[in-house]
Amino acid sequence: MSFSSPNAPAFAILLSTTPRLFIAGLISYMLGNILNSKVLVKLKERYNDQLFVRCILSTVIGETV
Repeated sequence: MSFSSPNAPAFAILLSTTPRLFIAGLISYMLGNILNSKVLVKLKERYNDQLFVRCILSTVIGETV
């Protein structure tokens, strides 16, 4: 299907970045979750009885990715 509008080049530029943004978002989401899990394990060794501190700190660190 051909799109013959005066705005076609602008749409092509806009939509050409979509796959790259999707892949970058997916990779950062996965890395953030992995980092969150690893930090949570390390914090459990240090703050064994303080679940709230562990969860908050690991989430903050994981979300910065």
